[in-house]
Amino acid sequence: MPLSRYFAFIIGVNVCLLSILRFFNWIQIDSKFISSYSIAALFLVLADAGEYLNNVEKTDQRKKINSKVKRLITVACYFLGGFSIMILPHMPNVWEAAFNDFVVLASIGMSIMIIGYRGLR
Repeated sequence: MPLSRYFAFIIGVNVCLLSILRFFNWIQIDSKFISSYSIAALFLVLADAGEYLNNVEKTDQRKKINSKVKRLITVACYFLGGFSIMILPHMPNVWEAAFNDFVVLASIGMSIMIIGYRGLR
């Protein structure tokens, strides 16, 4: 198993720990950080789905070309996920509650859709 899977698992455990600390009011978190974590989660789930689709079939030439495009998209999703965690919360823009709710709900919805899709294949 690639080491990146362990890293992703540990990050997930820490985010769950962060949610528990926030639930009991032991820490305060700005909504812009919650939004950026949700955006990062969405990109990381999309990257995982891209890797899954990239490994499904690689037989004919057209699929090999599509495989290169899927690989590029997967790498871009990993980059955007890291960007969302490290840089996005510090960018000067307006983080409204409606945008925050949209990002959180969209990330959860896409994650569940991708898990369901992987179960169908």
